[in-house]
Amino acid sequence: MFSLRLASLTLLALVACGPSVGPGGAADGSSGAVSQDSSGTGGSGAIADDTTSSPVDPSTTTGESTESSGTTAVDPCEPGQGWVWSQRFDDEESIGVFNDVLALGSDFVAIGTGTDESTDQPTWIRRYDSAGNELWRTELAGPGFLSRGVIVDGEDVVVCTWDNEQGQFVRLSGEDGAVLWSQEQGQFWCWGLATDVSGVTTVVGTHFFDGQPNIDEVRAIDGAGSPLWTWESTPNPGTELDGVTMVDGETVVVGDLHDEFGADRVRLARLDAQGQLLWSTTYEGVVFPSELRATEIAIEPGGDIVLAGRQRLGVTGGTDLVVWRSTSEGELVWMTVHDFGHPDDRVRDLLISPRGDIIVTGGVGDQNPARGNILGAFDVLLASFASADGSLQWSDTLGLTEIDFGRGLVLDECGGLIVGGSSFEEKEYASRPWLGRYMP
Repeated sequence: MFSLRLASLTLLALVACGPSVGPGGAADGSSGAVSQDSSGTGGSGAIADDTTSSPVDPSTTTGESTESSGTTAVDPCEPGQGWVWSQRFDDEESIGVFNDVLALGSDFVAIGTGTDESTDQPTWIRRYDSAGNELWRTELAGPGFLSRGVIVDGEDVVVCTWDNEQGQFVRLSGEDGAVLWSQEQGQFWCWGLATDVSGVTTVVGTHFFDGQPNIDEVRAIDGAGSPLWTWESTPNPGTELDGVTMVDGETVVVGDLHDEFGADRVRLARLDAQGQLLWSTTYEGVVFPSELRATEIAIEPGGDIVLAGRQRLGVTGGTDLVVWRSTSEGELVWMTVHDFGHPDDRVRDLLISPRGDIIVTGGVGDQNPARGNILGAFDVLLASFASADGSLQWSDTLGLTEIDFGRGLVLDECGGLIVGGSSFEEKEYASRPWLGRYMP
């Protein structure tokens, strides 16, 4: 597992995530049923490509107004606007990616990682208002790699990062970004965090051991960063844990279950408030049962569990995006497979909207033989699926440069989507973070 995950991290500045989408092409599904959808390509909304780092005011948009200013006022909460604004950060201090986006009141917090080899590759935590104007920024020593975070107590940010071969849990003030506490975690590499009203934060990651098999773990901490409990998965080859969420003090975690032949299935497990295993179940792929992976997880208001990942297309390579829903006990309700018209369709984040829609971000693109079939041209993907059956409701893409991904996704107070991610340009040979706002 260490080699597989290290390989993914060495490609951080170039990593590609998946699907390109067009509206329509709904996939049917019913209780316990599996369906497949071929959606085609295209986009449903106008795409704004602002490649500067200057803030953008979403309350105005260029139009054919008779006013001398050339702008027409637009209600920022009006639905159907598509991409309202986007900005790619080209300053010298912004070589890297945004891995996560969190809602904090009417503002949002973007968490990222520097990838400039001339620096220590720090972790970035930056707060923005709804128009994309930066309010404060904090940098933590690196290399940060896949730093992620969660909002705790409705006001502060807890971040997991990596510093000098040590995992770190850090709590920052949401008001000004000041570090409140930091706790070392040993050789623990974080993949995701979750919290709920219980005040407990759970973190999923990999514990590395010299000369011994690595073990994926779930670690629970209290509001001061003190450890509460640790749950260990099976040694690798075994389960690689990726996604975690919490509800009513309990933790639900998803990962990939590997066998000695390298086959992938999905494992879903639920832990009680003391970290004891309540149940565990596995899922197989649709077309190729041993080629299913899941990285994203969310809980619906009714308690059902929603998962998203990818289905690898056998020996031909490429991936399709997979979304499925299970009961609170892990029983499959439906599973849908979506082909967005590109060789590679992937997902990087997932949320449930107030209406119950399942919304994901990721990427759509293809592999490039010039880069060893690893990366080609990718565009950011946004897609929404119906909770009842997983059918595609709408989708859109955004192309900023050459290899663009959505990695973090959150709702704002208007029901708009704030998206953050990475944008790689070949001539610069570097990734840049970007942010955008989309009104479906």
